[in-house]
Amino acid sequence: KLSEKKSIPIGLDFNPKAIEEGKRMGITILNEIISEHSKKYFEYYDAVCAFQLFEHVNDVSDFLKNTIDCLKKGGLLAIGVPNNDSYYFKNDTYHTLNLPPHHMLLWDSSSLEYVAKKFNLEIIEIQNQPVNSIHKGIIYKLWLKNKLGDNFVCKIVTLTTRFIVKVLPVFKKQGVTIVAVYRKK
Repeated sequence: KLSEKKSIPIGLDFNPKAIEEGKRMGITILNEIISEHSKKYFEYYDAVCAFQLFEHVNDVSDFLKNTIDCLKKGGLLAIGVPNNDSYYFKNDTYHTLNLPPHHMLLWDSSSLEYVAKKFNLEIIEIQNQPVNSIHKGIIYKLWLKNKLGDNFVCKIVTLTTRFIVKVLPVFKKQGVTIVAVYRKK
């Protein structure tokens, strides 16, 4: 899509397979850290996207500063992170994939709003992504456990009705990802 818009995408990654795949697709992916990259590409980009990344970063303040340094004034920053305020993460005591060491920080709309204040960014939009059918089934199971308890009846009800819930317009605002779009002032 970016090439159709005459854009030149550049990515950063340490994974040699990702770099090779990018090369195969005609996308430049550099093996360098953001602090080095921001010095060479200071106020260079119109847009920077980071999806499912910031939850893995230890020093998020420094990482965000360097990321924002790469943006031109008026440039857009789009961040997608797990929504810790979703029903899925709030009610699943075993949501280990959203905890350290896999995820270093927990994100929600208030933390994304704080990013704007701390880094002098204008919020364009913060939006919960729609729930997919897999997560909808898990949320339904968690909801039933909360209502019926973790017992045989709950398991039977879940098994016999979960396929119906996946297609119903329920739990629509319970997506496990939240996306923020900012403009650099």
